[in-house]
Amino acid sequence: MPDPSRTRSPLLEAWSRLTLKLAGSQSQSPVSQPFSAYAWDVWDPEIVLAILMGNADGFFSQQEILHAGFCSWVIAPDKARRRKAAIAAQTAHGLVWLEERARKRFGNVGQLGDIYARAVTDREFFEQVYYPIGGLKQVLKSHSRASLSKAFLKSSKCTGPIVSLLKLYHYHVEHLLPLGWHHWPSP
Repeated sequence: MPDPSRTRSPLLEAWSRLTLKLAGSQSQSPVSQPFSAYAWDVWDPEIVLAILMGNADGFFSQQEILHAGFCSWVIAPDKARRRKAAIAAQTAHGLVWLEERARKRFGNVGQLGDIYARAVTDREFFEQVYYPIGGLKQVLKSHSRASLSKAFLKSSKCTGPIVSLLKLYHYHVEHLLPLGWHHWPSP
């Protein structure tokens, strides 16, 4: 019988490879500030928009989380709690997606879904978003998509004219300006 202290199980080998890979991964975030400094404690739409429009991959679900926060800010710029609720809900949605993927892969074993989600997700997601926003406590407090939709519907009644104006501006820049038919629209 082989000595168990000398042989490593395939699971331990896989775990070792994974931890080495994670330790060697470099941050892909296009900004040097922590997530909370531009999207949680303080809302900086310029930085958020730069990340959303940039090509850098960033950490897991960064684009989706920032998009949820940005959309909520556009609809209700004065409602920081609602923006944070949208960010927390999208954070939870990303974890749920990972866990479901893992459960399908590992025969519907729930604990493996959680372990897989934490192991394959880059550490930056947890260090930048999950733990700074409050971790599991914040995720559990987050609103459902239905309740967020209701809240945003109430707030969005005044955004119709703004959206129409942006559509016109976009059409003008995208289609008419290249043809030379019109000058730059005035602000």
